[in-house]
Amino acid sequence: MRRRRRAGLVARSAERELFRANFDIPPEDERHRFLFHVHGNAGVGKTRLLREFENIARERGALTSYVDESAGGVPEVLTAMCRQFLAQGRRFKDLERLLAAHRERRHEAETAALAALEPGPDSGPSAGSMAVARAGLAGLGLIPGAGAFAGVLDPAQLAQGADRLRTGLSARFRSHEDVQLVLSPESVLTPVLTDELHGVASDVPWIVLLFDTYERTGSFLDAWLHDLLTTERHG
Repeated sequence: MRRRRRAGLVARSAERELFRANFDIPPEDERHRFLFHVHGNAGVGKTRLLREFENIARERGALTSYVDESAGGVPEVLTAMCRQFLAQGRRFKDLERLLAAHRERRHEAETAALAALEPGPDSGPSAGSMAVARAGLAGLGLIPGAGAFAGVLDPAQLAQGADRLRTGLSARFRSHEDVQLVLSPESVLTPVLTDELHGVASDVPWIVLLFDTYERTGSFLDAWLHDLLTTERHG
């Protein structure tokens, strides 16, 4: 049955062979491709082709990961990658530790920030301070799903609220790294990812990262992947 399902990818046979042949071309050869872009209308089989690419890569001994729109941000993408790498016998221990710290610090920050919105024992905060607090939460992404609405909030309130929360987080957490794990997790997590990838690269012939449903994840992956693949910002 599995062979018949694979044989059903007749229309994609050229793409499969191109991807497979790429493993026979040394990375230093100008013909070698480091990036494959699969595109097409909904329902044409892009996800199925990516899964086939993953099977081909694993047949060549590659360490692989597959991420789709179930990940809502870069930390969730990295969590999914760590889980899949571990299933293939490669544990990214340092990255897992930082991801756990990120989740803990973010929870603490959300709890503290939302507490600022609770009415006080007397009359509670003013309407103005409540608006600033809510704007700060949205501006820093500490209200799930609020990022899409940040653009309709008053820019001055967003800036003022975000600055207040940054100051509060700096006072709450002991280290600059803890603050950055909440405010800019990619800047802390990505260098550790690159170190872990460099470490495992000597043990596996290939590392293949697959990103599906990019039309939904590109909003947070574009800038991150650009920095990761085209700059030395993260090592």
